[in-house]
Amino acid sequence: MNKTLSELKKIKKGIPILIYEADEDELSIGILAEKLTKKKLILMKKFATSDVSVVLPMQFAEKINLPYLHKLIENDRLPFKKKRSSLTLLLDHKDAITGSRDEDKLLLIKEFAKTAKNKKYKELRSKLIVPGHLKFFVGRKGLLNERMGHTELFISAAMLAGIKVEHALFVIATLRDPHTGKIIKSKDLKRYDVLKDLPLLSAEEIKVEWMNKYDKRNDFA
Repeated sequence: MNKTLSELKKIKKGIPILIYEADEDELSIGILAEKLTKKKLILMKKFATSDVSVVLPMQFAEKINLPYLHKLIENDRLPFKKKRSSLTLLLDHKDAITGSRDEDKLLLIKEFAKTAKNKKYKELRSKLIVPGHLKFFVGRKGLLNERMGHTELFISAAMLAGIKVEHALFVIATLRDPHTGKIIKSKDLKRYDVLKDLPLLSAEEIKVEWMNKYDKRNDFA
């Protein structure tokens, strides 16, 4: 097993991973949704540029009728320029107190992770409120065969670790220094004790492994 795949296997153990994207020159941190704890959520939020987000595969989103936001507004006469994005609706759990608290977000994320396993999609839909506070992004069905964004990279990383596509839900955040507010570069990771020993992979390394295994496929069920 090569180094990239060896590092990706740590995803199953609940270890957060870091992905470096050269085009945007930024680092993102992500953890499998089912492995998220309050302690890990607080760590991620400490270094997040804004807040954490959830990325999920199209195969899951379709089960709960979660659309791309740009498709919902494409025919609306809004006085703004529109663009294609993997962003979908912002959601809250119906039992959330405010939706913005860590406990509320953890409740919602755990509900999604549980549904990925038990497949009770109708039950999940009944527990969702929109608009909410937590951002969700939906990957393209063909993943890295169609688009090489952060959403697709984390879902693809999970699949390369041996996780089924419908279980590949990730909680992610772009990293920034909590004191200066500046984006953290990969060369500066050694300054941050809680981050420096986490698995670090480049987008290109993940793409290479992906193409070796899934090139030209768009159905991963």
